[in-house]
Amino acid sequence: MILHRPVLNLLLLAGLTLGSCAVQPPPAAPPIRPLLVLQPCKLNLKGVGIFIDARCGQLAVDEDYSHPGGRKIDLNIAVIPAVDRKPQPDPVFLIAGGPGEAAAQSFPLLMDALSRLNQGRDLVMVDQRGTGDSHPLTCPQDEDPHPNFDLSAEQSLEQLKTCRQKLASDPRFYTTAAAVLDLEQVRQALGYPRVNLLGVSYGTRVALAYLRQSGEVVRSVILDSVASPSWELGPHNAANAQRAFDLLLQRCAAASSCARAYPDLNHELNSLLAQLDQKPVKVSLRHPINGQKIEVTLDRGKLGYALEILSYEPETAALIPLLVHSAYQDGSYDLLLAQTINSQSSLSAALSTGVYYSVLCAEDVPFYPAVPENTPSYLQDTTMEMASQCKVWNVPAAPPAFKQPVRSDRPVLLLSGEADPVTPPVNAAEAARSLSNSLAVTVPGMGHAVFTRGCVPRLLADFIAAGSVRGLDTSCVQQISPQPFFLNFSGTQP
Repeated sequence: MILHRPVLNLLLLAGLTLGSCAVQPPPAAPPIRPLLVLQPCKLNLKGVGIFIDARCGQLAVDEDYSHPGGRKIDLNIAVIPAVDRKPQPDPVFLIAGGPGEAAAQSFPLLMDALSRLNQGRDLVMVDQRGTGDSHPLTCPQDEDPHPNFDLSAEQSLEQLKTCRQKLASDPRFYTTAAAVLDLEQVRQALGYPRVNLLGVSYGTRVALAYLRQSGEVVRSVILDSVASPSWELGPHNAANAQRAFDLLLQRCAAASSCARAYPDLNHELNSLLAQLDQKPVKVSLRHPINGQKIEVTLDRGKLGYALEILSYEPETAALIPLLVHSAYQDGSYDLLLAQTINSQSSLSAALSTGVYYSVLCAEDVPFYPAVPENTPSYLQDTTMEMASQCKVWNVPAAPPAFKQPVRSDRPVLLLSGEADPVTPPVNAAEAARSLSNSLAVTVPGMGHAVFTRGCVPRLLADFIAAGSVRGLDTSCVQQISPQPFFLNFSGTQP
């Protein structure tokens, strides 16, 4: 999941088709003799008590591919074998987001949505180098189960300095380019002649970079919540978040019960932002996870961040009108902060801070425009803060060629949530311009990462089975609707 984190500094029009004529895939390559033998294992879904049968192993690769034969690091690999006794030879490589999420920890939680793909194909998960069990590039704060929501920008910067100084590994070698080389090493080691790719959020950047480098072995690609190599996380964050909030306002106004309950939500939010801009407030509450009493100094920036985090998922976005209205009426922010801390804790626990900054500081921040975008938004611009953090992290910028659009004639299905606050549908439209055999689909009312929603899992299975966007029936996505708004804390509107 693409995240920008101002505190810690945390991934089209419906039916648009570009180049929908199918291109015949290349002839199947001869089988490759596997070099890596996996062993039976069980993937433990933390906090759920469910175990998934898989086959696991580790592959040693060069930490620095420009100096082969030097230091090696181990990649953690998990394969969920196809259900069919005679599976297709081309698996689906599942590529997680973040940057900094571990595939073998993220995707097993979503097996219900992946079961159709798994019927006839292996599902392959490689923890990106620096994440999960692939030589983790962790910071001390990554090991805190209850991250501090009340850190100032200065305190966050000091945390980052401490982490950078204590790292045993070189963060220069934990970028997308290295992750792409790793995936190709894994493909060869497992003996797969061709692969299908499913990338989510930042994982779409990795998938596109792999498509550019090794397109001859790619059969098809699914990109969910597009964050292409040519796009930067940061400069458009405020505008994208405001766009998603404006869509929420429109949806509330169109629902009679929501419109009656919150007739002037935009005014209420602007009033809260103005008050906090003038004078931050101290909010006392119990931590939603451990129950301990905590105090948070809430200013305009943290309120904006809270609303953005809640906008990622339609289930939490449905709470925004009620939480804003309640805070406006009685000046109480504890419920809003409790929900935000709960969401942030889940997101932060899934990320490797080291990989997050290695990617961001090599591939995004060096390419920021000289003049920040000046778009009115509830969310403050954080590009200067991100640039300061990257000075501390101190990794070289990616080569300019990395930022060029990825061109390919492989079949590509691009998915977007209409109300995604960070990777809006326009990202998919932009990426599709250089993908001549692609189809972009927007899911109404949804936020970030949509491949689990409604009929989308079936759509993915149909696309992978056909290996083509031609004739793919996407009409079912128009029947998907977001969570109804909460009118009170007892439940959603009828």
